[in-house]
Formats: sequence, structure tokens, C-alpha cells
Amino acid sequence: MSDTVSSGAPDPRTDATTALGGSEPVQHGDQAGDSIGAYRLVSVLGEGGFGTVWLAERREPFVQRVALKVIKPGMDSRSVLGRFEQERQALAVMNHPNIARVLDGGMTPAGRPYFVMEYVKR
Repeated sequence: MSDTVSSGAPDPRTDATTALGGSEPVQHGDQAGDSIGAYRLVSVLGEGGFGTVWLAERREPFVQRVALKVIKPGMDSRSVLGRFEQERQALAVMNHPNIARVLDGGMTPAGRPYFVMEYVKR
């Protein structure tokens, strides 16, 4: 796999080092402009140990900006998937003005779960 795109610039989906200091490229997977379900990824809002939260937007049947959380590639162990599902379910049943509502969810074509929440500007 090449670490450059056709322009010769580094590929933004790889990193020159691993978290353990190795020299093998690490696949990060998603990038701005990619689509997950009905949503187009715009920019990263935050990143945790096993998931990334993206500012995303849906264009059909109406325009809506949302926060989309997706499991990172390779983080699909049974325990991580279980914790992710617990988080998704807990947020889905909460009804509080200071907690973003869950709007949607599903699986990426690669089989990674995601969920979509209201996007709340700080």
C-alpha cells in the first residue's frame, strides 16, 4: 500500500507510526467526504479510544447537520462492540435538554456500527 495519493502528498488515511512506536502505517479508515449511510462526513469533532465523532450532513430528504459516532477500523472486539451498543442504547432512551438526542444508527458497509446524534454547537 502506498502512503501517498496521486498528488504525492501523504495519504491522510494512514499514519507513519503505530501507537506503540512502530514504523508500519496504520489505517484510519474514514475521511472527510466519505459517506456513511445517508450522511456525508465533514470534519472530525472528537476522537476517543475506540470511536470517532464526525460532523456530518444529510442532504435528502432535507439538509441536516449531525454528529456521527463510528467505531474505528480494527476496534471490533466483542467487548468494544458491547460497550458501543450500551452507549448507543443509553443515549437513545435519554430525554434531557442537555443531552443530544440519538436520531439514527446502523452499520457501515465494512460492518462497523455507528449512531447519529443531534449536532450541538458549543
